[in-house]
Amino acid sequence: MLGETRCLELVDAALKACESDQAEVIVWSQDTALTRFADSAIHQNVAEANAMVSVRAVLGKRTGVARGNQLRTDDVRGVAHRALELARVAAQDPRFVSLRVRSPTPRSRPTPRRRLPRPRIARRGIRGIAAVAAKDGCRASGAYAADKSEIAIGNSLGIRAYAPTTDASLITVVADDDSSGYAEWRGTDLAQLDAKRLAETAARKCVDGRGAEAIPPGDYTVILEPLAVGDMLFMLAYMGWERWPSRRAQLHV
Repeated sequence: MLGETRCLELVDAALKACESDQAEVIVWSQDTALTRFADSAIHQNVAEANAMVSVRAVLGKRTGVARGNQLRTDDVRGVAHRALELARVAAQDPRFVSLRVRSPTPRSRPTPRRRLPRPRIARRGIRGIAAVAAKDGCRASGAYAADKSEIAIGNSLGIRAYAPTTDASLITVVADDDSSGYAEWRGTDLAQLDAKRLAETAARKCVDGRGAEAIPPGDYTVILEPLAVGDMLFMLAYMGWERWPSRRAQLHV
């Protein structure tokens, strides 16, 4: 993570290097950690750091955009120069008016409290999940992830803004040879995650599903839990309503 001071320094450096009528700069960075487990054992730990700078240069009604992932000051200036070069040869956009927007209202923002799940922290949580699954003769699999990121935005019209963000998730499947159960948690603070309770939810579904029997085709009332409804709505949004069959369906949320 670069921090607010460094991010805004890079924004200012790019703006100064972009000698255009108007310019906009976005600086973004992210640290990510991911642990995967299967058969109640960890099999992968991954950590990644990434960054990006994007510059939009405006000459009249011509716009050029360039991006890079090197955040040294000279590299950021180079991205600004490329954006300016692209703007010079771009076609005019008659719909473009200005980069001017209402200035963000200053407000307090929470400081991220969550730490990335270092391997020993992930091991502790996953051992707890495996222990819950073992009580019912099951195995646990899933993924445990967290990331922290920051974004700084500035333009030649006086806009300056910076915000840090966090995200965390844990998904697990508890299964045996006859059944399985799924549970998922997502949030912005890893400290709020109760891995044991999540495992207990998945294990209960697995136990409840044991001995399931096939039923003949027909019309049945189906009650979906929130996770299933979320997946359904995601696919509807992703694929578009027009791709779904025209036959009527009733969805009670």
